Amino acid sequence: MDADEDDFDDRFFPILYEGLSPEQMKVKPAVSKIGFRIFVYGDLIWRHNFPFHSTVRGYIKGQERIFIQGSMDCYGTKEKPGRVATLYPEDEKIVWGITYLVNEEDVDETKFRMDVEPKPGHCLMKVMFYPADKSEPYEVFTPLSVPSENPCYYGKESFEETVEAILRSSGMCGSNVDYIFRLAQHLREMGSQAMDPKLAQLEERVTPSLAHKLIKHRTLLWIKSFNMIDWGHFQLKLIHELG
Repeated sequence: MDADEDDFDDRFFPILYEGLSPEQMKVKPAVSKIGFRIFVYGDLIWRHNFPFHSTVRGYIKGQERIFIQGSMDCYGTKEKPGRVATLYPEDEKIVWGITYLVNEEDVDETKFRMDVEPKPGHCLMKVMFYPADKSEPYEVFTPLSVPSENPCYYGKESFEETVEAILRSSGMCGSNVDYIFRLAQHLREMGSQAMDPKLAQLEERVTPSLAHKLIKHRTLLWIKSFNMIDWGHFQLKLIHELG
C-alpha cells in the first residue's frame, strides 16, 4: 500500500538523477508509518550492520546490474579502486535483490550505516519492487551512481579491464574477488532466474583466483601446524589434500 502524502518525512535530501521522470524525481522519499523501504542489489544483501524490521526478496524492472562503479574503500583503495555493482537503464532487463523494511524510528541510523544518503555522484531512485512471492508490487528506493557527477564511474572500460581491476583490488570489507563470489552465491539462493549473465561471466573469470587464494591459505595453515619438523610427513599430507 502506498503511503499517504501526510505520512512522508521531509528530513531527507532531494533526489536528482539524469533521465528520470518527474514522478521519479519527487523530493519526498518512500517513508511512512510502516517504515522506509530500500532495494539493494550489491553487498548490502549480506552486509547488514544496521537496524531493519524485515527483508523481502524480489526484483525491479527496467534496470541492469553492471560492475563499473569504482570502490576506493570497501573493495579497493584510491590507488587500486575495486569494481562494484550499480544500475544502468535497460528496458527489457530486471535486477534481483532484497528490499529492507525499516522501522520509522530507525531510518536515520539505517541510512547512515548503509551510506545511501544522496551525495555527489550518487542518488536514490524511486522504483517499483516486485516481490518474489508474486504479492502486490510497491514503491521502494534504490541507490545508484550518477555518471556525470561520479569520478569513479568506469563506464568506458572493457570487460577485461574490469576483470583485472577486480583481481588486484581489496579494501576494508575484503577482496573484490570475494565480493563477486558472494554476490553470485546469494543471488543463486534466490533461484536461477535471479542470476545475471554479466555477473556469471565475472564469476567465471575470478573464481580460479579465489580458489588459488583458498589453497594458498590452507597450505600456509598446514605448514604452521607442522612447524616444518617433519617435512616428509608434510609433503605426503599436502599431496593427499590437494590431490
